Amino acid sequence: MMADMAGFICPVCGFDGLLEPDHDESGSPSYEICMSCGFEFGFDDDSEGVSFQDYRKQWLANGATWFDPDARPDNWDLATQLARIGVPLDGGEPEDTIQNWAIADEPAVDVTDG
Repeated sequence: MMADMAGFICPVCGFDGLLEPDHDESGSPSYEICMSCGFEFGFDDDSEGVSFQDYRKQWLANGATWFDPDARPDNWDLATQLARIGVPLDGGEPEDTIQNWAIADEPAVDVTDG
């Protein structure tokens, strides 16, 4: 995916500043690391077996912290960034929405001893 004049769009978080596509036409990964979410194409997905969706959920659950804070635009908006990849945030404050959205898809975990 390509954004208007900005760069290629990260399929994990919607950041529009990738220098090249995450994978080329033949499927070879770029090995670029997204400055926003920190996903490394060809490592996190291919070597580690992490899906874009699972990585995104973890990134959101951890507060959508920028991998490279110096690259974060002054007017950055998480909802706008995620909208580039069709991931909505539903009303409320971003922190509350991130937590609720990220946890909603998680299976219940039994923490009892028996």
